[in-house]
Amino acid sequence: MGFVTEQINGLNTSLYRAFSDNIKERPRRSSLSDMNEAVRTGDKRKFLSLATEAIDLSGSSLPSPNALTKYLNMYREFPKDSNDKELELLLVAKCTFALHGIIQETLLDSTLPLSQSIRYWSRIHGNWGRETYYAVQTTPIRIFRLASKTLREAPIGISALPNHISNLSRKDIIKQLFPYYSRIASTRHIIRSEVYHKRSKLVAFKNQQAARLGLLIQKKPQIDPQSDFDTSYKQVNANLNLLVHILNEISGMNAEKALCHDHQMDKLLSYDFNDNKDMDSLIKVLDDITLVMIPKCEEQYNRVIGIYGKPSFLTRYWAPLTLLYFGGNVAVKYVSRQQDNIKIWMNEAVDTAQDFAIHWLWEPMLKVWDTIRMKDQQLALLSKEGLRSDMESLERMVAEFGRDHYHFTEEQVAQLSSQVREGDLSSVLKAYEEAIKSPVKNAIRGDLIRTLLIQVQKTKVDVDLAMAALDKLLKSNELNFAFLAVAPSMILLWAVGAWIKGTWEKRTGVQVGKLGTPMRDSLREVERVLNQADTRNKDKSGNGLKLSCEQQGLVLCEVHLLRSYARRLPQRNCIREKFIEDLRELENPNYNLEQRFRTIQRMARTWGFLTASQRL
Repeated sequence: MGFVTEQINGLNTSLYRAFSDNIKERPRRSSLSDMNEAVRTGDKRKFLSLATEAIDLSGSSLPSPNALTKYLNMYREFPKDSNDKELELLLVAKCTFALHGIIQETLLDSTLPLSQSIRYWSRIHGNWGRETYYAVQTTPIRIFRLASKTLREAPIGISALPNHISNLSRKDIIKQLFPYYSRIASTRHIIRSEVYHKRSKLVAFKNQQAARLGLLIQKKPQIDPQSDFDTSYKQVNANLNLLVHILNEISGMNAEKALCHDHQMDKLLSYDFNDNKDMDSLIKVLDDITLVMIPKCEEQYNRVIGIYGKPSFLTRYWAPLTLLYFGGNVAVKYVSRQQDNIKIWMNEAVDTAQDFAIHWLWEPMLKVWDTIRMKDQQLALLSKEGLRSDMESLERMVAEFGRDHYHFTEEQVAQLSSQVREGDLSSVLKAYEEAIKSPVKNAIRGDLIRTLLIQVQKTKVDVDLAMAALDKLLKSNELNFAFLAVAPSMILLWAVGAWIKGTWEKRTGVQVGKLGTPMRDSLREVERVLNQADTRNKDKSGNGLKLSCEQQGLVLCEVHLLRSYARRLPQRNCIREKFIEDLRELENPNYNLEQRFRTIQRMARTWGFLTASQRL
C-alpha cells in the first residue's frame, strides 16, 4: 500500500464520521445487481447507500474511473429531489476523493517513464561513443522523414522530382534530419544538442508534474466531522475544482513549446477554488473528469513521451537485430552441416553424464549403505579355514619329522607341536644345518629335502598370518575405504554445486549492484531537493523549513521510482520489506527535514548496494 492509498483511506474514515447521522445502517454487501434493483424500484436512498458502500476507499487499491462513471449514470435515472442531499453529497464526496487519489497515482506513474527517459538521455549526453551509436540508431527514421517531406512538397510528376531535390538547400536537409538543431555545426554537436534538448524538456515536464502532485498533496481533501452540510459541500466543491484546474493545465499545454519550469503552484495553496456549483453541476464535472479530462491527460503524457522520450525498441535495436539475423543464418547453416556430429556429441555427453551418475555416484553410495548394514563381506584376503589347515599341516609335518629323525616319544612330539604353534622350528633347523654340510649326499639319502619342504610350509604359514593381520586391518577400515571410493565423485559434485550456487549469487549480486546505480541517483535527488529547502520559503507557523509544491512532488516522484526499483530486490531476510519501510519515512510529509535526512543516512549505512562505487 502506497502513500496515496493511505491518504485516501484516512479520508474515507473522516467521511463516514461526518455523515454518520445520515447513514442509519450500512449494507452488508453491495453488488451491481442490488443497485440495478434499487434503480428499477425507484428506491433512491437504497441506491445511494449501496453506491457509497461500493466505492471502497479503505482497500489497498482505488476504484477505477469507469466504475465511478457507471454509478453516476445510474444515479441520473432518479428524479431530482432534496430529500437525500446528505447521501448525494456523500456519493459525490467519495467520487471526488477517489478521483483525487486516482489523479495522484496517475501523476506518479507518469513520472516513471519520464525518469527512465531522462536517465537514458543522461547516459548518452557527453559520451562520444553512445552519441555516435544514437546517430546510427536514428539514421533510418531521419532518412525516412526527409524522404517523406520531400515527396509531400514535390510537384506532381516524377520528372519534376530531380529538380525539386536539387533545389533543396543544405539548411533544409539538415532541418529534416536534425529537427532540434539551432545553428550550423558539426554533426556531433548537433546530436549532442538534440540529446540535451530532449532531456531538458523531459526534466521540465517532470518538474511540472511534480509541482501539480505537490499541490494535490498539500491541498488534500479535508472533511471536518463537526461541520454542517454547507461547509462540507464547499470543501468537496473546492477539491473538485482543484482537480479540474490541474487536469485542464495538463491537457491544455503545448507538448512541443510550453514545457518549462513552473513555480506558480505555491500561489494556488491559498487560492479558494469554491464556486458554488449545484449538485447536478458537480455530477457533470465528475463525468467530465472521468470521461474526457483523464483520457486527454493520458494522451498528453503519451505525446510528450513520443516526442522527447527514448526511441522505440525497433529504433534502438535494429542494428544489433540485423547483425543477429545474418549471424543467425551463418550459425543455422553451420549447425545443419554438423547435424550428425552434434547428435553424436550430445549422445556422448548424455552417456557420460549417465555413466558418471550410475558408476561414480549411485553404485558407490549403495556399497557404502551395504557396508553399514554388514551386507557386503567381499573385502577379505584370506579365510580362517585356510589359515587353520596350513597350520595343522605344518604341525603334522614337524611331528612326523620328529618321530622319524629324532625318534621322539608322544610326549616329546606333543611338546614339539606346541613349539611349532609358537613359531619355533629349532629342531628342524638343527637337522637342516647338519644336512647342509653334505648337501648332495643328504639330498639323495638324507632329510635335506624334507627339512626344506618343512621350511617352505613354514614360510607359507607366515605369509598366511601376515595376510590374516592385513585382512583384519582391512575389515576394521572397510567403511573408511567405502567412503574413500565415493569421495572423489562427491567432491566433484559438491564443487559443481558450489560453482552453480556462487554463479547464481554472483548474478543476483551483480543485478542488485546494477540496480544500485539508479537507486543512488534517485536517493541523491531526494537529498538534493531536501537540501534546497534551506533556500526556499519557511513555514509560516515557525515550525521550521517547508517544502514547496514542486519539491514535495519531486520527493514523492523519486521515492515512487525507488519503490519501483525495490520490487526487484530479493525478499530474503526481509530486505525488500525493510527497504520499503525506509521509503515510507522519506515520502511521509509529517516527517520534518531532519528526520528525513537521518533516514537517508541510515539507508546509506544499511544498504550496501546504495554505497557508491569508487570506479567511474
